[in-house]
Amino acid sequence: MSIHFELGGEQKAKSSQILVRYEPVEDPPSVPPDRNRVLDGLLAKGWKDAALDDVALKAFVNRCQTEKGVIAAAIGEVQDGVCEVSVAEDSMSAWLTIVPPAGGKPVTPEEVRDAIRARRIVHGVQMDTLRAALVAGSCDRKVIARGEPPTSGQPTRFTSVLEAPVTPGDDDESTSVDYRSMGVLVLVGVGTPLMRRKPARQGLPGKDVLGMPVPASPVMDLPFASSLVGVAPDPADPDLLVATVAGSPSFLDKGVNVTQVVDVAEVGLTSGNIDFDGTLNVKGDIRAGMTVHVGGDIVVTGTIEAAEVVAGGNVSVKGGIIGKSGGADTAVIRCEGSVVARFIESARIDAGGCVRAERGIRQAEVNAGDSVLVESGGISGGKTCALQRIQAAVLGQPSGLPTVLQAGFHPGVQAAHQEAEQARKHKLDELGKLLQVLIFMEQHRDKSTPEMLEKIQRSIGQMKGELAEIGFRLADLEQRMTLSGGATVVAGKRFHVGVEIRIGHRRLVIDEDRIGGKAWLKGSQVEID
Repeated sequence: MSIHFELGGEQKAKSSQILVRYEPVEDPPSVPPDRNRVLDGLLAKGWKDAALDDVALKAFVNRCQTEKGVIAAAIGEVQDGVCEVSVAEDSMSAWLTIVPPAGGKPVTPEEVRDAIRARRIVHGVQMDTLRAALVAGSCDRKVIARGEPPTSGQPTRFTSVLEAPVTPGDDDESTSVDYRSMGVLVLVGVGTPLMRRKPARQGLPGKDVLGMPVPASPVMDLPFASSLVGVAPDPADPDLLVATVAGSPSFLDKGVNVTQVVDVAEVGLTSGNIDFDGTLNVKGDIRAGMTVHVGGDIVVTGTIEAAEVVAGGNVSVKGGIIGKSGGADTAVIRCEGSVVARFIESARIDAGGCVRAERGIRQAEVNAGDSVLVESGGISGGKTCALQRIQAAVLGQPSGLPTVLQAGFHPGVQAAHQEAEQARKHKLDELGKLLQVLIFMEQHRDKSTPEMLEKIQRSIGQMKGELAEIGFRLADLEQRMTLSGGATVVAGKRFHVGVEIRIGHRRLVIDEDRIGGKAWLKGSQVEID
């Protein structure tokens, strides 16, 4: 018997066909080969691990058993090892794939280096990982190079430098809070440091695996807000705001207003409606039907009845806020800061900060840009919304009075964003018209004067400044439109039937009385722990 093996036939890169030929002899008569003898022949050639075609091998053996004459066939391939290097779309990482040989030569370090060089990878190559892959002889999309991501910058920070009293209970849900001690009017003198601006710090660029720089995301360096009242940058330190008048400070996101204080005995028919840019101290009550608009804080020793009260700062009521159920007789309170009262009933409250009630909130619509906190009573009826936390001893009523509690989204931000977008569109239209006028004046110098040209250029500059301010506001609003992490609804003692808890877009309806706890968003469900 004579069996011959050789490589040939259809040649491919990194592989060759295995050709086998059986030449029978007559003296002595040869025994046709079986599968094992063919495999022994491959082993002798060093092709033990070759990629065999089992169908072709079986057909070859059958022909040798049944046919006469020389039998030849291609029964598989000898394949060398193959390596491939690929680079991520962002060029921040690269992968190596090694396919082990099938009877052929393994992948060599030189082949891997050539593949890396062909992909122009020059940075972040992990040599230990490469060596381990070569020793293993195979791998699938193993990361062998990583770029250096850019470092994040530091946004502009505005921090108060005015020493403020620490309010107990802000961070501890179980701490008892004396809300009657809150709302004390803070006064500052001329030259008092109020807020420091810490300029934005740009991030550092990174480098991808191709050695190209990866720029850091730019960080806007925000200025103090425009049109601040009663403050100015320190001449010796332009990043420090100081008071220019004596009065009550009201802190904003990017600045402070200091307004002077006005004292009145009562807001009623005798005083009339009040509208001024300052801080109001009411020693008695704000009567039903009255309107109070101030740019600073409002401090009320008595109660607020079904009146409209708007403040640019905080509203502090040592008594309560009580309107009448339904329609125009409802008390309406809107402020940029926080609202503190002994109790709130039949009222609409819109606060940029916290809403705090000592004894409870009943049948009210409350929106807080921070949290809604009730010391010893409960929240029943109406709708209460807060960005961070809603907390009371009891939520709902045993009677099942419908009570909606929503946390996680900043109330009113979406409407404010739409309003800012409309304002931006309007300003862009105005700017376009001004630019058309400027082009016409420059092309027809004989129909305009230098004074007219200067005036239109000044108007364009002012319009661009207003657009930049709107852009900053839109960016801030877009950040606040995302779901607040850690939003919770807390009942210290009990949840009653009829309570509907909403956190983000998820909700939980309490269908039977249960012991208190903390409701929060776990995955995609609202759960109570």
